Amino acid sequence: MDVWVIVLLIVVLLHFLVGFGVLMYKLSPKKKNDDELDSKLKSK
Repeated sequence: MDVWVIVLLIVVLLHFLVGFGVLMYKLSPKKKNDDELDSKLKSK
């Protein structure tokens, strides 16, 4: 294989891996901040 083909395949593979990581981060459930919980408890 030509060197440029290998470089292109590596770039495409890294692009998919980074995109998958960003997608998993955006779809993961959000955690509430401790400050938010403290302020809610103090107001009650």
